[in-house]
Amino acid sequence: MKKGGCFHTSGAVCALMVLCLSATLSYGAVTADPAKATFTSPQQSATIKLTNDGAPIPATDIRGWRLLASGHDYKHMLSVEKMDGALKIAPSKTLEVGSYDLNIQTAQGSVVVQVFAPLSDLPDIVEKTAALTGLSEKAIEAKMGLLTATGREEIQIDLPPVYYEGQTLELTMAAKPGPGHTCTWFMNGDLMAEGPEQNALAYTFTETGEYVLTCIETEKKNGNTATVARTRAHTRVVAVPGVPTEVAVNTKMEFAPPPGYQKHTWRIDGKEVSNEPVLKHAFQAPGTHTVECLASSPDAGPPKGFLRIRYNAAVIQ
Repeated sequence: MKKGGCFHTSGAVCALMVLCLSATLSYGAVTADPAKATFTSPQQSATIKLTNDGAPIPATDIRGWRLLASGHDYKHMLSVEKMDGALKIAPSKTLEVGSYDLNIQTAQGSVVVQVFAPLSDLPDIVEKTAALTGLSEKAIEAKMGLLTATGREEIQIDLPPVYYEGQTLELTMAAKPGPGHTCTWFMNGDLMAEGPEQNALAYTFTETGEYVLTCIETEKKNGNTATVARTRAHTRVVAVPGVPTEVAVNTKMEFAPPPGYQKHTWRIDGKEVSNEPVLKHAFQAPGTHTVECLASSPDAGPPKGFLRIRYNAAVIQ
């Protein structure tokens, strides 16, 4: 999944940033405006205007919608109201943090809108880390690169607000650092990459949590190192929401893996039970169970990428 963006400097240099996130798609002449919606609070709502060749699509022509993540439908997480020429959407009480594709079907075609649900703001990471470590918020800001830069120029990266565990952030600056300059990349204060040719970064998120990416470009003059430009960006990494599933006792159920991966590890309530692509299992007694699949070795994309999905299985008599 990819999305474009820019690094901006006071010298008006623009570089291409490639991100592992799905681009908004449209089919036929149907378009949606805006093409993405971000919910930082459960109290927010967004109105998506739907048109066909510039003409509003009647409410009666809006046939349905799906809220998709990793091939699963989370329609229950969104409240949707049809209107002439628009769809009003808002988080339901069950919305979980994540990135989704809202697939809207109309009589005139379909369109996909990105829905981001970080449900948090940047200051949270500082407050949480300070509480956990006992360090001052100022010390946390310095470690994570959140303090205001004193360099001669500023650059900026816009990251999607949410990634899934196992996704890889890939970004590339079209222009390499200037002659004699060095680019240094940090993730949550830890050094990721450094060098005069380091105009690209690939980073796989192996754990959920808050992340701050910092890039600093420096140059050496007369034996001294000076900051030429710097940027920071914040994102949040979450687990893919669980899929509610209901199955009867002693009935064999097939649990499907996410597509596009060669290796699979299935666990039920934390215990490994299979390495087959599809898990077939019958529960012997009523109850609730967590069925999890860790899919790795992707067919395409970064080799370290993975996806962890889970089914919340309710076993009934």
